[in-house]
Amino acid sequence: PVQQPPPPAAAATLPPGWRQMFDTSNGKPYYVNDSSKETRWDPPPAAPPPMPAWWEEMKDAQGKIYYVNHQTKATQWNRP
Repeated sequence: PVQQPPPPAAAATLPPGWRQMFDTSNGKPYYVNDSSKETRWDPPPAAPPPMPAWWEEMKDAQGKIYYVNHQTKATQWNRP
């Protein structure tokens, strides 16, 4: 049997919903999101790490993202 090389590191760190495929005409890897049906040649950006305890991402009336700490009631524009 023919052994396949291990997948590149990028394939192991794909965000949820993404998978790596290979173009049958040239063997080049591409990426598929089964939920959104998006395909792309470059790996998708990595998912951000989980929010720290008590923090939540929110949006203001204009749609700008900010962060709230529900324990201390602090708010900030930068991701904690």
